[in-house]
Amino acid sequence: MAKPIEFRPDTQDPRDEIQRRLAEAPIEHAEALLACYKLIEVAHNSGTLELLRGLLAAQDTVITHASEMFAAPEAAIAIRNGFVLIQLLARIDPEKLSAVLEGLTTATTHASGKSVPSLLGLLGSAASQDSRRALQVGIAALEAVGKVLKQ
Repeated sequence: MAKPIEFRPDTQDPRDEIQRRLAEAPIEHAEALLACYKLIEVAHNSGTLELLRGLLAAQDTVITHASEMFAAPEAAIAIRNGFVLIQLLARIDPEKLSAVLEGLTTATTHASGKSVPSLLGLLGSAASQDSRRALQVGIAALEAVGKVLKQ
């Protein structure tokens, strides 16, 4: 005849085991634990923990909404356009771009303080070598757009 299996419920409190393991943890982990506590406190104070808890509670709804959004053809086009823009920005020399932006900032500051130049004054400025170089780039860009639009 079969012998009955003896069942003894565990009388240990699981919290005691966790406290024991925490007390026995190497001291080298203490700094990391304190940093984790600080991170959790900052996340709690800023409301990030509440946001994450809400996202986890509505997990199915969030995933469904996100998948519907990314399944739209517009999302694929936007992602592709984003990659193209990233490639474009990667081709531009950062020092030249910074210098152009600095020049634009200087020009807008300078233009806002002066009186408005006459039309002939503007044409005189457009005749300078630097202005013609910039116009050449602008016209080349317009040509490239026109070629694409023609197709």
